[in-house]
Amino acid sequence: MCEYCPRVFHSEMQMKDHISTVHLGAVEHRCDECGKVLGSAITLVIHKRQLHERRSERTCDGCGSQFTRLAGLINHLHREHPHLLPDKYRHKFDKLVCEDCNFKTSRPSALKRHIETRHGSAPKYMCDICSQRFVCRRYVLRHLRSHHSATTDASSMVVHIRDDEISSVSDELIDPVGL
Repeated sequence: MCEYCPRVFHSEMQMKDHISTVHLGAVEHRCDECGKVLGSAITLVIHKRQLHERRSERTCDGCGSQFTRLAGLINHLHREHPHLLPDKYRHKFDKLVCEDCNFKTSRPSALKRHIETRHGSAPKYMCDICSQRFVCRRYVLRHLRSHHSATTDASSMVVHIRDDEISSVSDELIDPVGL
């Protein structure tokens, strides 16, 4: 615990960094490679590790590409060399499959968005400013940013169309004049 304030730290080094930078203001943590000044010794260590060390610990057997994280290598193998992807990682990518077209993803939100945009029959979201309709909430937000940039809180301008309203929306889209 800091002797000057009630903050608690996981390590002695973190606490000493905190005291020297926040309470004493005496220590400067400058990167000896690029000159950047950071707020603490810990942030300096992180800065050096991320920007200057560039350690590549994982190498692709197919093309020699190097990755700092295992997840990056696994994603690369899945995209570029699926035949080299070890069986123990295949389940990550085969979990979620679209029943209509065999689109595969590991994220439920990506499958939901795919189904809404590729196979959805009627728009379920609407711009509250101009009433333009969209099949995906993300597309309404993109529309709001590009067409109504003066709007401060875009998420509040997205209207979700209830299921009982969808049939009337579909009718409007098919026959906008009401013939």
